[in-house]
Amino acid sequence: MPARTPLLPALFASLLLVSPLGASETPAAATTDPVAQAWRDATLYLFKESGQGFREQTSREGRLGRGTLLLVQQPKTEANLNAAAREFESLIAEGANDDVAAASRYLLGRVAHVHRFQPDLGVAAQHYRALVSEQPGHLLADHARIKLALIELHQPGLSPERAASLIDAFGEEADALARASSRRDFHLLLAAAALHHRLGDERPLRHYLAADQAGGSSPTARANNLVAIGELASRVGRHELAREYFERFLAEFQRDNRRALVRSKIAALPASSTPATR
Repeated sequence: MPARTPLLPALFASLLLVSPLGASETPAAATTDPVAQAWRDATLYLFKESGQGFREQTSREGRLGRGTLLLVQQPKTEANLNAAAREFESLIAEGANDDVAAASRYLLGRVAHVHRFQPDLGVAAQHYRALVSEQPGHLLADHARIKLALIELHQPGLSPERAASLIDAFGEEADALARASSRRDFHLLLAAAALHHRLGDERPLRHYLAADQAGGSSPTARANNLVAIGELASRVGRHELAREYFERFLAEFQRDNRRALVRSKIAALPASSTPATR
């Protein structure tokens, strides 16, 4: 099946129509392709029209669309979730190693992870691991890796020592990902987890720097990252690095209400001519 990447945001309507397949935020133009039009209708919240369009199709992508819409249909019911899961399982069972199979496996993980009234993290992890095994180079496999890390790093009773070990292992995995956007998102998750588990300042700083190097963040996320790096670098004594990132923030974000605070932090840094060590 040809990849329909620009239209698959509808597949993730339950996640505020943000597509991990990297589609544009601007809805696609009207099309004569009925499946493409059904996806477009879904991105515009025209679920009645989208559902009708998918019901008229027997293709794998049309069936994927029908299952996806069941995840966002109101009222949410276990019957709809079960029907969606059966559709995804049927698509996987057909044995095609395509985008539809990857999306079906990923969505099965999401059903167990966030859609069920009683989440089953064990089942979610099984589907995420299966996707990584079945299609390791797929973008959704990257997202499955990140979801797996999220599950493992928020286990009840996780000790700081175990959290640190997991974060370091996941960091190596993040560095190995081919896509810059995936590396960025993975490192941001690891930075947040290091802060959550109170593992000091060096670990989150390392991951925020890796995320910055990957690039591509939204303006809001980028502003937050620049400030976070400056603050963490200041706390660990890397004053020139802190100065660099605080000044980048001031140069790039002229109307952010943190500008006065950042200026005060720059003024508090000791004078130094030592080059910043990245």
